[in-house]
Amino acid sequence: MNFDFRFKDENEIGLAVMCDWHIGSKQCDVAAVKSWIKTVRDNQWKVLLGGDLLEMSLKNSVGDVYDQQLSPLEQIDSVVEMLKPIKDQILH
Repeated sequence: MNFDFRFKDENEIGLAVMCDWHIGSKQCDVAAVKSWIKTVRDNQWKVLLGGDLLEMSLKNSVGDVYDQQLSPLEQIDSVVEMLKPIKDQILH
């Protein structure tokens, strides 16, 4: 789920909220995630990261560890690589 909030005044700021991507899940639309990141980068919006960016199913998880497309380590590496273009825009 992604949102952007823009205020129309002299102190305008763009704010993108990024969450619930579930990178590693078969249902994750990686192309849409990358497109959203490009939009955020191009508009220089600030970013808030929320939960569930990764699928991260483990042996005792509700999700199915064998149904993931990426291992937990690959999920971490993938999301880190995807966020590099906007790393300076992420609020912390």
